[in-house]
Amino acid sequence: MSTMRFLLEHPIRARKVKEAAGSKCELCGKISNTDELEVHTFIDPGEEQEMPAEELECFLLVLCPQCHEDLHELPAGCEVQQMLVGQREDSIKRRIRAILGYIPSPYTPPDSDVEAAYKDACASKFGNLI
Repeated sequence: MSTMRFLLEHPIRARKVKEAAGSKCELCGKISNTDELEVHTFIDPGEEQEMPAEELECFLLVLCPQCHEDLHELPAGCEVQQMLVGQREDSIKRRIRAILGYIPSPYTPPDSDVEAAYKDACASKFGNLI
């Protein structure tokens, strides 16, 4: 799955990445609403499949719409984009890595007989009518 698709399917993670970057464009510094900011990715699709999710932090930039458009229009290579990521504070890098690498613990519903629980609840409130 591509990084961009991953972030589109997990909008809470995308929002948290934007918040970790200070809710501002990492190119021009403009502070914006997280809904206005965009997460730009610049990694080859085959390359990202081999990497743990938290390692993708160095291939993401949080940008305002104008800078994102400009970045796509100008021939800014991966080296330039990685230089921008390299200027990111270490604390921000750690937060983004933690967001991308977070794996929720699996949820197992309790073993219970829903019908029996319903009957017990009804019996305790209405007597033994069921």
